[in-house]
Amino acid sequence: MKNTSIFRIFFYGLIIILSIHTINAKGQWYQQTLPVDPEIIFCMKFFNQNTGWMATGSWQTSYMPKILKTTDGGNNWYVLRDSTEMYYFQVLDSVTLYGRVRCANNYEAIFRTFNGGLTWDSVSRKQGWAHNGHFFFNKDTGYVGSSDGDSGYVYKTTDGGVTLTQLYRNGNAMMGGNMFFFKQNVNGLYTGYCTGLPYMYKTTNSGNNWEVISGVFPQPHGLYFLNKDTGWVSNIHGDAVIQHTTNGGVNWTNQYTSLFSTCFTGDIYFSSYNRGWAGSADGYFIYTTTTGGQVWGRQTTPNQRTPLIYFSDSLHGWNYSGFQSAPYLSKTTNGGGVIIGITKNTSGNIPLNYVLEQNYPNPFNGSTVIEYSLVKKSTIGMNIYDITGRSIYEITANNQEAGSYKLRIDFGTLNLTSGTYFYKFIAVNEHGLQQFSGTRKMIYLK
Repeated sequence: MKNTSIFRIFFYGLIIILSIHTINAKGQWYQQTLPVDPEIIFCMKFFNQNTGWMATGSWQTSYMPKILKTTDGGNNWYVLRDSTEMYYFQVLDSVTLYGRVRCANNYEAIFRTFNGGLTWDSVSRKQGWAHNGHFFFNKDTGYVGSSDGDSGYVYKTTDGGVTLTQLYRNGNAMMGGNMFFFKQNVNGLYTGYCTGLPYMYKTTNSGNNWEVISGVFPQPHGLYFLNKDTGWVSNIHGDAVIQHTTNGGVNWTNQYTSLFSTCFTGDIYFSSYNRGWAGSADGYFIYTTTTGGQVWGRQTTPNQRTPLIYFSDSLHGWNYSGFQSAPYLSKTTNGGGVIIGITKNTSGNIPLNYVLEQNYPNPFNGSTVIEYSLVKKSTIGMNIYDITGRSIYEITANNQEAGSYKLRIDFGTLNLTSGTYFYKFIAVNEHGLQQFSGTRKMIYLK
């Protein structure tokens, strides 16, 4: 992937402008319809911006699980296979897919297709076992994480899953989820990652041995690595925190996506080091960044829950959940919605007090500026509420140095009505302890 920086630094007098690309928010994420009414979408992957597959199912209703396909970017879907409960699948190319399926009589199996889903066959069938995850380099060579209920196993196959050779075993029956490897090798050995709640694991010798990665919060959920060293991990331990590493998990930095919500983040996708997205457990929004996670903003979606996301490139993406939260699916074709910009005064003077200023102009039409000051290095959050107390936009900036800042918000891109709004500001230290909080009122005249 190209590491194209959207985070530009312009020097103008005494001001450094940290300019985050701003897009018109209207219609950035729009609902797509399905020909079926599932309780949940288990998995959705695309080969390119047009061709994709979806596995649907249910946990409580009588809906019969199905596998669907689209060839026009999700505008239209058709059923490929009925009564197949596929929890996860991997797309290798336009015709080759491998999926994890729960079968009758307490069997689990790897299903595969070599013709785009027209026909499927099953391999690696095990009664009483669970397949926690898998990763295939090609149609023949891959890895499977499995469990017998007491222990976790990692297997390797060189014949498309027909024959599994045990490589590794440990006492964590959940091991092998979210498994992936990098195709670049060092001295013929491949690096890979997987989860096994509550841990995250890493291998540097092609899966023969795995070690627990220290420093990762319990219950890692979404994983996305640009290469074997640089990646992001979301966690469902209760706080809206994403962790970031640039040295293969030796060290981690915390990136708050929100200082106002405890909704855990979901799937993560980065199209470059700077440009990324993360799902949310609730709230009709998706987290997004153009600074590698140093600043996280939000994009509005029609979905109440957006923990599951998938992007085919930096412009075309989908978010979905479906579990009792219709509509099930929404899409963007231009990378999503609004992110706002922050400027720092570089006079060198350290403020004596934390300050939240009144926005100006006020009342305003279009954009307005909010100034604030930090006494110490802090992570800050700004949340904007309407008169009913509903949060309509939020931004979090991680690890800002002491100094004075200006935050510019363009209300015209948020598609809001005229009226009274409130903005709340929070600053926390490196340990997450609140150092300052303040709230002010502003008036928007459209």
